Amino acid sequence: GYCLPDEYGEKIRFLKENVKGIHKAILSTHCHNDLGMATANTISGVLNGARQVEVTINGIGERAGNTSLEEVSMILKSRRKGFNLTTGIDSKKIHKTSRLVSSLMNMPVQANKAIVGRNAFAHSSGIHQDGVGLKWRISFLHN
Repeated sequence: GYCLPDEYGEKIRFLKENVKGIHKAILSTHCHNDLGMATANTISGVLNGARQVEVTINGIGERAGNTSLEEVSMILKSRRKGFNLTTGIDSKKIHKTSRLVSSLMNMPVQANKAIVGRNAFAHSSGIHQDGVGLKWRISFLHN
């Protein structure tokens, strides 16, 4: 829960480079969100050789939570050229699953929660709206 992404990635890289027979194992990440770095640390772990990620819907977990499945899966999907990895996750089911878990656990999803919050892809007036509608559409919208 307290590593910075470069520190976490270095731990994975160290294992890959220094543990005999490590190629026979699947390195996994398991990050907590104590400093708001769980997703960034998980992605750094993947960039440095981890091939399994331990994540939860809506980032639900002890203390400040764990890495959010929806954030990691959408990063890997939207930036797939940089990772060359697949997840097998049907991104069309993420929002519905998030709402189901929220309801069953009686844990509301924050409006500004990345990917699944009701405001995550909302646009308001001002310079951002001007860019979305007129000038720099590709810069503001996510595929």
